[in-house]
Amino acid sequence: MQKLLTLALTLLCIFTNLIACNNNYIDKPEVTVYLESCTDTMVVIKATAVTTGSTALNLLEKVQENGELVFEAIDGGYGAYVTSINGKSEVVNGNEGFSWMLYTSDEKLSSTEFGSVVYNGVTYGQAAVGASSLTAKAGEYYIWVYEGWSF
Repeated sequence: MQKLLTLALTLLCIFTNLIACNNNYIDKPEVTVYLESCTDTMVVIKATAVTTGSTALNLLEKVQENGELVFEAIDGGYGAYVTSINGKSEVVNGNEGFSWMLYTSDEKLSSTEFGSVVYNGVTYGQAAVGASSLTAKAGEYYIWVYEGWSF
C-alpha cells in the first residue's frame, strides 16, 4: 500500500509539473508583425497586434519564426542585446565599431537625443531601453539600424 501511495504521489507531481510547464508556453506573449523593410543595414517591423508583456525582442523573434530573417542576441547588462541580423554581425575595435541600434516610433519610449533615424521621411528616436525591455505596442514601428559608433 505504501508503494502504491508513493507511486500515485509521484505521478501527481509529474502531472502537475507538466501542466506548469505547458502554462509557460501559454503565457508567452503573442505578437503579429509586418516586416515592412529588410536590407543589409535596416530592418523595419510594424507591430500589428500584441499581447500584454510583448517586447521589441518578441517582434524580432516572430519575424525569425516566420522565416523572414535570422538574428542572434546575447544577454547583457540591460537585457537582450542584438549582435547579428542576417549574418551582419557587430564589429568592435577598441572605442569604435558597428552595431545594430534600435529605434521606435513610440515617442514615450524613445529619444532623438540618444540618436535618430529617418524612415519614409519621418524621424524616429533611439529606444530608451533594450529590445527585451522595450514594451511593444500595436501600430508602432521598431527599426534596427546597423550603424557606426565611437566614444
